[in-house]
Amino acid sequence: MAMILIVAVAVFFFSMGMVALARPEAVLVYCSGVLVVIAVALYGMAAGRLVSALLEGVPGFSPWLFLGVEVGLASALLGAWYLG
Repeated sequence: MAMILIVAVAVFFFSMGMVALARPEAVLVYCSGVLVVIAVALYGMAAGRLVSALLEGVPGFSPWLFLGVEVGLASALLGAWYLG
């Protein structure tokens, strides 16, 4: 059952990608909303890392690196949306 669900999701995303390649004008309408959604998701992941550091203690180098990357990418996406 799990494999059926995984394959169904993969086929769905593959189909979306094929539509985007075949008719990009149909997808570009949603581009600005996607930028904001992904930026908010990245900020959420960074916030989760901060909360984790507060609750579990100071992590090693990698979590701080990922936090910086997430904040940087989210900021870049919001900048691209704003300049849009």
